[in-house]
Amino acid sequence: MSAQATLVPLLATAWLPPVQWWAHALAAGQVWIEQHEHYLKRTWRNRTHLAGPNGRIALSLPLKKGKNEQMPIRQVRLAADAAWARRVWKTIHSAYGRAPWFAHFADEVVQLLPPKEPYLFDYNLRWINVLKQMLQVSFDIHLTTQWMAPPVTGFRDLRYAMGPKVPLSADAHFVPKPYPQLFQERYGFLPNLSVLDLLFCAGPEAGRILRASIHPNGVQHLP
Repeated sequence: MSAQATLVPLLATAWLPPVQWWAHALAAGQVWIEQHEHYLKRTWRNRTHLAGPNGRIALSLPLKKGKNEQMPIRQVRLAADAAWARRVWKTIHSAYGRAPWFAHFADEVVQLLPPKEPYLFDYNLRWINVLKQMLQVSFDIHLTTQWMAPPVTGFRDLRYAMGPKVPLSADAHFVPKPYPQLFQERYGFLPNLSVLDLLFCAGPEAGRILRASIHPNGVQHLP
């Protein structure tokens, strides 16, 4: 294993983080989450992708109305209207109600809605900790004590290298391991969905699939 493979991932907060986020955390055995950054729109910080009968589903957490862009991430509040929690659950249930492991994990997932925490960062962190238990994976979670300006020595800085608009080819260490998905016969394998997709579709195999999705020395992605 190369020295590069020992670098600790430095990641942004994420809601229902994608497989890529989890694969890096599990491969390193620990993760640092940046809590001194500023919020950015159209990122995994408050959105995720699921699989549905019509392809990818973009699902987001509504935030309190106002100017959230460039607000300190720990000050970003969730929308106070609890009705959105019912809409989120309806979308998840509609997408995965027939998944092989849905019934096993559904009660734990629905209990995370609506939020107990008013702030996005805290809510995301609770999801991550509960999902760790459901996935039966272990890694340490650390929060940054100050803003870590790039370049950051000793870390693999992935804070801005993951997102709905960032091509997977930007991350040479992440090679998504295929697993059976719902609707795969229509759209083929959809890589890097929310880890919820992996959990509902693969159950106890999720940890193995996550470990198999990191190539320690990096690879050359096909164009």
